[in-house]
Amino acid sequence: MKPVRKILLNLAQLAAVGSKAKTIILEWGRGTGKSTILAWYFMQMALSMPRGKFYLAGSSFKAMLGETLPSTFESLERMGWHENIHFFVGKPGPAHWPRPYQRPANWHNFIHTYTGAVFSLLSQDKSKVEARGQNFDAGLGDEVAMLDPKRLFNEAHAGMRTNREVFKRSPYYLTKVYASSTPVTREGQWFLKYEDYARAKPSKYNFLRANALVNRQNLSPTWFEEMRADAVSQMMFDAEIMNIRPNLVVNSFYPMLKPKLHYYSADDSDYWLDQIIDRKPFHDTAEGDMDYDRLKPLILCFDPGSAINVAIIKQLYERKGHREQRTLKSWFRKHPSIIQELIEEDVIPYYAKHGYKVVNMFYDRTAKNRVANSRKTVADDVIDVFRRHGWKVNDRTIRKVVTQDEKYHVCNKVLKEDPQDLTLYKARINRGNNRDLIISLENAEAMDGRDNKIKKNKLSEKRMGSTPRQHATDFSDAWDLSEHYYAKIAMRGEVAFRDVSMVG
Repeated sequence: MKPVRKILLNLAQLAAVGSKAKTIILEWGRGTGKSTILAWYFMQMALSMPRGKFYLAGSSFKAMLGETLPSTFESLERMGWHENIHFFVGKPGPAHWPRPYQRPANWHNFIHTYTGAVFSLLSQDKSKVEARGQNFDAGLGDEVAMLDPKRLFNEAHAGMRTNREVFKRSPYYLTKVYASSTPVTREGQWFLKYEDYARAKPSKYNFLRANALVNRQNLSPTWFEEMRADAVSQMMFDAEIMNIRPNLVVNSFYPMLKPKLHYYSADDSDYWLDQIIDRKPFHDTAEGDMDYDRLKPLILCFDPGSAINVAIIKQLYERKGHREQRTLKSWFRKHPSIIQELIEEDVIPYYAKHGYKVVNMFYDRTAKNRVANSRKTVADDVIDVFRRHGWKVNDRTIRKVVTQDEKYHVCNKVLKEDPQDLTLYKARINRGNNRDLIISLENAEAMDGRDNKIKKNKLSEKRMGSTPRQHATDFSDAWDLSEHYYAKIAMRGEVAFRDVSMVG
């Protein structure tokens, strides 16, 4: 006899597994037990609908490799299901296992279970694997607030159209179970519409909100204290752990910033899917990005500080008159780390295989402060780090002080994208690689200064108990540096845009 596995469910999890609704939405903070529920429904769908076809939706294969699949597979293992015994990833199981009613043309993005049921890994990146046009019997989704709702409808919801008599006794037939942390950006706000649907039609929609307190019995006694310390601020702790929805800024410093226009996705989904199939451990690298030219210079913007250090990598792009300054990737490190460590341990390894090792550097004026017990400045040290690894550095920092009012007007002129002004580039931000930067930009608040000048509200940098430093203005300040520089060059017509990065 097989041993009985005892898994204690918390009240939120019991409400989720006991729901009779066909659409179950979990707005749960970290540590609440989302992975356990996704794994439980994974098993129930496969067992109650053998040979069925389901989906597991995520923002990208990269996110699935780094977050969704490891935690879901761990939960499945606790429930008695083991990879390569009860299910196979990226390939069919043994020949004697039953196949699904609708066999995949390509198994690369499928999980095949011993009941013959399969789960299609649905990524919203561009990929060679099939996405639209599939038929599904049920579906799951993780961190759904990060998904594009239109693509979710076209690629998943529209596929829930099977009419299998054999499955109609299963309580999970045509069921959708979506989990996500509370949305912290404008793009994710659509997810909250399900709460209104649940109020209007409670028999069809079940919207459950919970935080990690409900799962206290399954967490380490010191977990909450550790999470509060790691979050640094109350705001981040509230949003990620306590599931408290953050307030959105009304008087934005970037009123022309529009997520649908300025954000994009560029994960190489085929690269990341291969990592999943080969069961490679997650390793963040530019090899999985599709938005940059490996034979052109990079742009570095950094802002050193005693509390936090931030770095942003960008690149200029031009093709057939289409001009962009792309924000490719960003990092932060909190005290006691210093900017030199961030550059050497995060930035340079990420672009280790970059073919043209030239970087155009911009920094806040505090980087001209001397390092303790040295004649060199912080900027000098950063240059030395790059040179030590074979990079050439061009210092592009403007020596004069640029007012916040000027940055406000110049950056928003760029973001507005006036069709009559073809001299300016278009600002674009890789959403998958710049989550904290995006939160910083969207939370940057404008306020009136002296002489009717606009300035950026810097109180978030001082409210250590309300705003995480990576979501304060440090990131947005660093982002402004090159946006302002290249916009002014284009506006003055001093240097052709395509040649700017090559100077020096």
